[in-house]
Amino acid sequence: LAPGRARAQVDLSGNWRPEPYVQLVPNGPAPGDFVGVPLNADGRAAAATANANEESEELNRQCQPWMIYYLLDGPFGMEFRPVADPLNGNHILAWRIEGTVDRPSLTIWIDGRAPPSMQAVHTWGGFATGEWHGSTLAVSITHLKDGWLLRNAAPASNQATVSLLLSREGNMLTETFIIHDPVYLSEAYPRARALELT
Repeated sequence: LAPGRARAQVDLSGNWRPEPYVQLVPNGPAPGDFVGVPLNADGRAAAATANANEESEELNRQCQPWMIYYLLDGPFGMEFRPVADPLNGNHILAWRIEGTVDRPSLTIWIDGRAPPSMQAVHTWGGFATGEWHGSTLAVSITHLKDGWLLRNAAPASNQATVSLLLSREGNMLTETFIIHDPVYLSEAYPRARALELT
């Protein structure tokens, strides 16, 4: 069966910048500073042995993008673009958050398609599906590679998932996401920020 089509309830298109009152640390917490991150014993052990500078020190990793967590929580804005149905341009199949050189893009499918098998390839950006609940887009992100939650090398496993809520009110967008990782986290790790349409 072909995936169903869903019409977006709210227009997310445009460039969104973080609110100026949100205090963002450009490069994340310092290496070894994991305050507020609910690491379990395995997470603390992995963090203690990680090299937070390995992506800049190892030549074979210098072009590796940051994980999707950095796209959602980094010190920069986001660009949303609709992905129209090629057969009927009036239907939006997905919303795409554009990345840059070192950040993966994220396509949020809202057409009812099911995620692939858990044995399918995992990527830096993962696989995302979304569903509208009024003016809020509820998104589930799966199929993520092993990586870091933060630039200080707080670890994330390939079993991590993200629950993301995007709520638009006028020119403001509230982004709330909760990271679940049964391998390295002892509990859910919530994050949030507000963005303004530019």
